[in-house]
Amino acid sequence: MNDGKAREGAPEELSKLLLRLVRSGRSLLAVATDAEEKVVWANEAFRAAVGLAEAEISGTPLSRFLSEGSTSTLRRRALDGEDEPTRVSFLDRHGHPFTVETVAGGDGQGLVLVGEPSVEEAQSLSQELLRLNNELSTLARERARKEKEARRANERLQEALEELEHSYWHLRKIQEFLPVCMRCSRVKTAERGWKGLVDYLRDHEIFVSHGYCPDCANEVLEEEGF
Repeated sequence: MNDGKAREGAPEELSKLLLRLVRSGRSLLAVATDAEEKVVWANEAFRAAVGLAEAEISGTPLSRFLSEGSTSTLRRRALDGEDEPTRVSFLDRHGHPFTVETVAGGDGQGLVLVGEPSVEEAQSLSQELLRLNNELSTLARERARKEKEARRANERLQEALEELEHSYWHLRKIQEFLPVCMRCSRVKTAERGWKGLVDYLRDHEIFVSHGYCPDCANEVLEEEGF
């Protein structure tokens, strides 16, 4: 007798367990409508798949989440009692389709849809995710390489600016005074070396011409006997 009661109670308990699984499941999508085929309930998996919160889904026509013609097909299958899954294209919040193996039920007072995403589509999405992840890794490495090159270029630029500033400082000082050795008359350079005056002026693109001042010119003429 106890065994009989247990067997009689098993289908009801199983239904409760299946209902709990559908409500909390992450792979099984479930949605129910009223007689006007407006959504009255959707489980967490369905909300995540379409990318909308419960408040955004509630009261929305079911056709909003199905590709064209799918609503009438599911309605007919529900009324005919067909329980074989059929491939249905659902639409997310952006209108992007995703395929779900769906069964439909209803008694004229609304529809209940339960489905599972297509294995092929899941695999395709997984491969696409892997491809995008690889591209992201490549872009990250390329960005790191370019940032390293940019840092090196900036360092070289800073060195060039410092060298230019030092040269400019030296040129400013030359405009004020020219350091000349009192003994050999060589000029102190920006490189902290010493160079002959004529060579120094020539190196700094200062044109040098040769001639005689009046006093020296008279001396040369006297020496030559003129």
